Amino acid sequence: GGRVGGDFAVSANLSVGGTSNLVGAVSVDGVMTLNNNLSMQDDDKILIGTGDDLQLFHDGTNSYVKDAGTGNLTLQANQVNFVNAAGSETLMQVNQDSDVILFNDDTARLKTTSTGVSVNGTLDISGNTSIGGTSNITGKAEFEDDVSVSGALVVGGATQLNSTVTIAGSAIFEDSVSVS
Repeated sequence: GGRVGGDFAVSANLSVGGTSNLVGAVSVDGVMTLNNNLSMQDDDKILIGTGDDLQLFHDGTNSYVKDAGTGNLTLQANQVNFVNAAGSETLMQVNQDSDVILFNDDTARLKTTSTGVSVNGTLDISGNTSIGGTSNITGKAEFEDDVSVSGALVVGGATQLNSTVTIAGSAIFEDSVSVS
């Protein structure tokens, strides 16, 4: 094989067969097309931007898309899906002009809507919770501590109260009430 020391300029097509080892910096003016894989080792980075602002790399354990500069990392798409490494389960789906859906074990659990949020399954809340507006609860609601209501409380159906309920306003019970 041949060796070239110093600068080597090609102004026409250059076809190289076999393996080429390039040591040092390689500068390409124009478009570089790869017809196969770009194979890089652990901790090697693809650096994009004048100040290496966007970095893609694998450190031997984890893979990274790193915004190392100023500004935001912006993904532009009509729909973005986050899936597991095997590509077999959806973790999160972001849809333009629609919803954002969070999944657990490939089942949609939390979904934004045009009016708020929809939960599929159990919602466990700890700490203080303030709810404004009208709340409609279908099914069973359990409260393990004090419940305070400011305004009218309308209850349709049998009600069992096992703790302190404070109502500042009117309370209407449309069925039996038992207090223990």
